[in-house]
Amino acid sequence: KRDKKFIAKAEKKIEEILLDNNWIEQGEEVHERHFYADDYGMDSLDRIEFIMDLEKEYCISIPDDAFERMYTVARTIDYLHQHLNVYGNEQN
Repeated sequence: KRDKKFIAKAEKKIEEILLDNNWIEQGEEVHERHFYADDYGMDSLDRIEFIMDLEKEYCISIPDDAFERMYTVARTIDYLHQHLNVYGNEQN
């Protein structure tokens, strides 16, 4: 079951990372259905930087195979939800 509160918080955190790295502009909305490459113009190096920021933010390590599957905001949120709930690492 997907936790709407967690989804909203994770989406906001993703938005902050995208904004801090100038992949989106202030006021631009981030949606679960968005693709990093198509909607934000991120190349593979940008995505690596993004994942590193997520790892730092949530104090987790994201393996390469998971990284390859996280090409949308929704897939990233699903990964975080699964792993942060399992390990109890959710950051506020």
